[in-house]
Amino acid sequence: MKAPAHECLGPVVRPGSTPNVIAEYKSSAAFSPAGQDTGSAATDRQIILNLKTLFERDPALISSLMEDPERHPSTPCATTLMVAAREALDARPNSAELHYHVARAAARLGRPQEAASLLERALELNPCHSGASVLLNDVCMLLKEPHRAVAWVQRLLRADTAPPSTVSPGGRDRRGNELFT
Repeated sequence: MKAPAHECLGPVVRPGSTPNVIAEYKSSAAFSPAGQDTGSAATDRQIILNLKTLFERDPALISSLMEDPERHPSTPCATTLMVAAREALDARPNSAELHYHVARAAARLGRPQEAASLLERALELNPCHSGASVLLNDVCMLLKEPHRAVAWVQRLLRADTAPPSTVSPGGRDRRGNELFT
């Protein structure tokens, strides 16, 4: 059974909308003087910092929190998660896995442009990231930009990302097990 919509949860996130996450959070009820007191705002900030630390350690947690099958994340909750995820990205800008999971969250919130740019960065950092390439393809199709998806697929195919084999093809038995010499 679906819970009734409440005005306190804020507007529904619509696909295609790409609001500035941090500005949206600061303008939300969590930071409005009428909505919350100073202690509550400090608590919210502490929650964001704790989430940021967790996301840095385990980026898959972002996707787990955003993809609750029971409901679509409420705007304040989703905004808090995205602010923490963005701060984790600022702390670890070279993490392909973090870029991928933040992109999944952005796509879930109906922000395909943001998701596409995050996925492109993830693929720049790790061209072998299959999840990022599959999601980028889906996001590009959603954006009606199939040429963008094709360009990335071609770029990935041209990249020589396979590590050199340490065992010669003759160094395996009939089952494919490595033979030690």
